[in-house]
Amino acid sequence: MKQIVRFLIPEPRNRRSGGTLYDWALFDGLKQNSINIRIDWVDKNRGFENLFSDNNPKSVLIIDGLVFHQNHRFAGYLDHFKKIYLVHLPFWLEPGIDSKEKNKRRKREIAFIKDCNHVICTSAFILDILKKEGVNSEKISVFQPRVEHRHYYKKVYNKIPEQFLVVGGIHYGKGLDLLIESLGKIENRNWTLSIAGYFDKSDSYYSDLVRKVEKLSLQQNLTFLGECDKNRLEKLYLASDLLIHPSRFESFGMAIGEAIGFGIPVISSDAGALPDIYSESPVLFFKSEDIDSLGSAIKSVLNPAGYTKLCNGFKNFNFKSENWDQKLGSLSDLINKLNTE
Repeated sequence: MKQIVRFLIPEPRNRRSGGTLYDWALFDGLKQNSINIRIDWVDKNRGFENLFSDNNPKSVLIIDGLVFHQNHRFAGYLDHFKKIYLVHLPFWLEPGIDSKEKNKRRKREIAFIKDCNHVICTSAFILDILKKEGVNSEKISVFQPRVEHRHYYKKVYNKIPEQFLVVGGIHYGKGLDLLIESLGKIENRNWTLSIAGYFDKSDSYYSDLVRKVEKLSLQQNLTFLGECDKNRLEKLYLASDLLIHPSRFESFGMAIGEAIGFGIPVISSDAGALPDIYSESPVLFFKSEDIDSLGSAIKSVLNPAGYTKLCNGFKNFNFKSENWDQKLGSLSDLINKLNTE
């Protein structure tokens, strides 16, 4: 009986995060490469208990790192499987956690990674972090997310940017508090900001953002749209003059790649892997978590000369990530090898 590769992806299945988009693309690519693969959607906490109750032979597991993070107490269910660990964000590097929690996460995640047969990460930046933690570099593959080639993109730019866009979930790591604080210091209010990303109204971080918006009198300038589907997000990109990405940490930065694909100018923090991934692009970087640096970057394009200069860099710029098909073939070979051992 041919073994099945089981791809463990965290619920909810309608999540539109960069990590889930990456997982879907990887699943589709492996399936097209004749890998016998299926998705298992895993709940937070106790998600492994009924996952392997069927009588299928033990198979190769591809495990999204968030699945392990949310179910680490039950990781013993995975002991006898051949495992490929997919690192989006090493969870001990999540912004906002204290040193005690960071050390606990680092120890358990690294121990699990070392027990896996192979590791996939999204950038050389993350590979270097894993190597420093003692993970054998020979079992790590860098597999950058695929950035779609667009057949339509922004062709006409305004004289100055009037419509700002942020794409990403509303949580501390994405740095929206820094952006709102920075915008509140800018006298020019001839702009609007759309924030496209999931938020929970009961979450304290979201509540703090709303209070900050009111304190800085930005209610008329800023809109929380919530999570947007692919079609709506594409319309938002094309209607926007500027993507601002104030993240505190990134292992790739999917929203930046999407914006570049649409020809949208980008201002981004220099957090994590972003300078390495987009070093050859025209992205305007500011110093991560530095409100003044972010404010200076925004002010530099709130005039015709500055904005035209930034736009000229993005006109017809072709962002090339790593060769997806070639990497996918290598991964398929690895999975076939693990299946036959």
